[in-house]
Amino acid sequence: MLKETLSSPYAIADRACVSQVDLWRAKFSITPDIEFIFEDGGPDKRGLIAAMNIGRKLPDPIFKPSPAIRDKRGNPDPRTPVVQLQASDLLAYELRKHRREFADRTGRAARRSFHEILKVPVMAMASFNEDNAVSVCQLDSLPKRPVVYADENR
Repeated sequence: MLKETLSSPYAIADRACVSQVDLWRAKFSITPDIEFIFEDGGPDKRGLIAAMNIGRKLPDPIFKPSPAIRDKRGNPDPRTPVVQLQASDLLAYELRKHRREFADRTGRAARRSFHEILKVPVMAMASFNEDNAVSVCQLDSLPKRPVVYADENR
């Protein structure tokens, strides 16, 4: 019951990212002084907060606007993206564009900008589909949808 438990793809993907970092931290005995910062204007903020408390409890997300851009009063403008998140947005765009063109079989190679992003020395990526979404999110306690059998007499 993934859809009923996690309210949006945003909550699923963000929980999975935090979960992967938390597994890495535990594997290498890194102290738990890692902050998970998300753009304050992102979609489904409540869903992400709730997702961190399902199954194995993960650290609470921290929401921040970009400190670099200020409104007329000098306060951080909540409509601006967190600068560090713009790189992940670009990667997501390039991946989607490449996959769509590959799926359409245009034969067009991936753009140079896509290849340049992949040169980042430390990067983790995850792909979600119906087979791995629950395991990526580490939600062993996620309730299973009841099996409904078709009535043979109808």
